[in-house]
Amino acid sequence: MPSRAFPLGLLGLLAGASLALASVPAAHADSIVYVKKGDVWVSAPDGSPRRALTSDGKPRRPYVSPTQSDKGVVVALKGTRLHRFKRSGKRLGRPIGTIMTGKPAGLDAVGPFEPRISPDGGKVAYWVGVYRPWTDPESGLVFATPGSAVVWQSLAKGRFLGATTSYEDPSWVGDSRALLWDSDNALTANAVIAEAGEPSSGVEGWFHDFDTKPPQEEYWKPISAGELTRSGDRLALLRGGTNTGNGGMARGAGNTIALYEVGGFDRNPLMWPCQVVGAVGGEFDAPTWSPAGDALAWGEGDGVWTTPVDGSCQGIAPRLAIPGATDPDWGPAAVGRAAKRRR
Repeated sequence: MPSRAFPLGLLGLLAGASLALASVPAAHADSIVYVKKGDVWVSAPDGSPRRALTSDGKPRRPYVSPTQSDKGVVVALKGTRLHRFKRSGKRLGRPIGTIMTGKPAGLDAVGPFEPRISPDGGKVAYWVGVYRPWTDPESGLVFATPGSAVVWQSLAKGRFLGATTSYEDPSWVGDSRALLWDSDNALTANAVIAEAGEPSSGVEGWFHDFDTKPPQEEYWKPISAGELTRSGDRLALLRGGTNTGNGGMARGAGNTIALYEVGGFDRNPLMWPCQVVGAVGGEFDAPTWSPAGDALAWGEGDGVWTTPVDGSCQGIAPRLAIPGATDPDWGPAAVGRAAKRRR
């Protein structure tokens, strides 16, 4: 069934007429980068005009997780390397190796996952999964405990800036800090703020789902992959459809997109009394805000969806904007023009 916003604790849908009539604001010269059939594309938020930035993506070796800076530099992951492009599709230098590039197949680590470029285009953060303690001889980074770890890296020369163990799904908050997630921890904050390259001992705890969940829910649920608006007043994240004890996962079947009002990192955010539920294919991908913070995009099983966000649950009106697409990232740069081909 199509995505809809359900009031928390109620059974009825929001008014169907308002869902059908609303649309994403169209007054902004911004764009969404995404993956379709293994290649990186860029389009206006409504899906048109659109243009492929790559042509060498293949089903068994696709580009994934494209991300764009404020000036429109696009970084996408292919295998274990980061590839950089201009809006025209022109490549920027050689691919950059990650912490996993060139590592033996028997290494007890997986990834990288979900790279995110900083707004100024100078750095990238991504996460890896580590199965046993590991010290990387090339970068000197130490992964002392098993679990997730965010790796920070310069895009100028590929220099490693550090690792923050125990967290995943980075999302930049300005050019030097990021929001990180520990979706399963019952004792400490699920959401934290970290400086680029900062060890886990120095992160700033923000909130736990237990402190923000609706009062009618008995147990807390795993949360992750959250992104703040640029003004910092709203948060959207993935939330498990059930608690961890029942197999719930933030990234997993039956998850939802939850929205929050934010008043600063010194207090808990306030969850909206509705969630976006019922993803096509059963699972939502990470949400991404429009630069103005008035609309949201995410991936489902049939493509990239968008909705306006006007400050109330009645304004949530999901629509399929880019069929067949995955991994959206919304940024302030315009679609731009393709590179001129030499005759």
